Amino acid sequence: MDYLKQAKEAINKVSKSEGLYKELQLEIKYYKALLAVSDGKDVQINYLSNKVNKLENDYSSFKNFIIQLLQGLKDIFRNILLFGKDKEKDIVITQIKDCYDNNLYNDSDITYITKDTSKEKEMIQYLEEKDYDIF
Repeated sequence: MDYLKQAKEAINKVSKSEGLYKELQLEIKYYKALLAVSDGKDVQINYLSNKVNKLENDYSSFKNFIIQLLQGLKDIFRNILLFGKDKEKDIVITQIKDCYDNNLYNDSDITYITKDTSKEKEMIQYLEEKDYDIF
């Protein structure tokens, strides 16, 4: 009889162990799936981080190109203001004002471009009005 009780207890323990084993297997499966998702997200995050870095580099290069282009245009604008026709000068002044309003040119740039030209006084007045608008 003791043998049967022990056998019954052993079977119960095996049944409980088997249930625990299956439960652990399921939990391990979920954990592995979670790790796979996490690894996939890490790969996506790394990919997107690399894309962001590339875009930042491209943006920086493009911005530097635009700045160099604008610096080169200063001499062209100046020559047009010195030697161009009135219609051309008006177009250049409009462009210079737009550049100034968008913070692409500063006061010293404007002074350089318009110094000793027929549009110098107009631009000085424009700059003074803009300075007055700030306050």
